[in-house]
Amino acid sequence: MDHKDELHEFHRLSGLRLYHRERKNKEIDEIPIDECYRIALHFVISWEVARESDYDAYSSIMTRTGWHAYASFAFNLSLEYFQIAVKFATTQEDKKMLDLLIIRINYALMNHEQCLELVDEALAKYTTKLDCAKFLAVKAKSLFGLNRLDEGLDCCFEALEKLDKHVPSKPEDEPNLYTALQNELIPNIPSSVTEILKLPGLPACEDERVLLIHEIFTSMVLPLLLSKRRLLLKYLCFDMVLLMLKFGTSIYCATPLILVASYEVCSPSKNLRKSIAYCNYAFSLLHDMSLETNEQFGLAYRLYCFKIGSLVEPLETISRAYDIYSVSSLELKSDALIVRFMSLRNSFSWWFASGLNINQMMKKFKNFFTFLFSGDDDADTIKAGQIAYDCAMKYLKELSGGDGSYALFG
Repeated sequence: MDHKDELHEFHRLSGLRLYHRERKNKEIDEIPIDECYRIALHFVISWEVARESDYDAYSSIMTRTGWHAYASFAFNLSLEYFQIAVKFATTQEDKKMLDLLIIRINYALMNHEQCLELVDEALAKYTTKLDCAKFLAVKAKSLFGLNRLDEGLDCCFEALEKLDKHVPSKPEDEPNLYTALQNELIPNIPSSVTEILKLPGLPACEDERVLLIHEIFTSMVLPLLLSKRRLLLKYLCFDMVLLMLKFGTSIYCATPLILVASYEVCSPSKNLRKSIAYCNYAFSLLHDMSLETNEQFGLAYRLYCFKIGSLVEPLETISRAYDIYSVSSLELKSDALIVRFMSLRNSFSWWFASGLNINQMMKKFKNFFTFLFSGDDDADTIKAGQIAYDCAMKYLKELSGGDGSYALFG
């Protein structure tokens, strides 16, 4: 046995000794998390020399610490732990859960190409309709992250079909969408402030299939907006409200509720009180600090600012709040290129309507662009950002009657 093998064996035995000491009178979830990390440190070094009799110890400890790291947003660490745990998982259900977590973490880390490869491998192993839909849902989000919007939407439609949820998705279906909206969906959602204020009494949804439909619907919101498929988006949002009334709520209901509120603002009645009530309820659903909740809050908050906030709050207040959110949000920085431009366009509208002078807007533009485009982006993205920046600055200089050049990357 060489020195490297001796070192691995030392850590294996050290980790197992700590593990069995803790397990004498505790279940795995009762072991203090600091002890789990201590054991995991030994297992990370020694997993290559683990015996078959060690599998349960390695799998349970690495899974427990992986979940803790994941909940703490330490994605690289949780990915390492889950990748080790899956090697020692002894049941098909455990392997499937860990494979899905590894894919979700790759998505969170914006490893979209890797995510797509892992999904294709998983689809070859897990073939039930529900399993396929789970993996297709993550695949769609990675396709959206790569600006492959049409492929991502097709992936969503495929996942929904596997969940026995048919959505009219073809252009020729538009008349049916309109009819369904007017006759089946809109008349059956809460139609007064009093009814909306009763929504907090709804239970949380516990149906795994319906929760996945919620997640898929919400992941389609921005791609449908960007694809200008507004009627289908409206259909999905109102359908989501009906699902919520029937099966209960989830964090994924927040964004569709914000959009339903925006439709109320634009309706002939222009009922701001109903819109505000829907928005208040939507944000009340986002009350924990999980990765998924933070992701949903970012999407819901942006749509609130774009669609409703500037109508129901002072423009200066909503603009300042969105500026603060934008420069502190890693999520916005990781968005698809077109979404970043959409955010900037809306910000510009607020700055302009707020009466900022040209120099103030130039300063805000430079700060915002510098944040949105960085050395982490590829060359094509940086080039697109520079072109957009030059055009914006040229426009502002023409408004001011001056000239000059401004370099964003240089």
